Amino acid sequence: MGNKAWGHGNRKGLKKGRIEGAVSGLVVGILVTLLLLVLL
Repeated sequence: MGNKAWGHGNRKGLKKGRIEGAVSGLVVGILVTLLLLVLL
């Protein structure tokens, strides 16, 4: 269901998809940084 919705959103507009991708990338980066800080 999640993949379907994401694919549909991606098809709707490239700009929206790009923004969502950038945001998700930032979130992942922040999470990784937090994990590294906790581990170190």
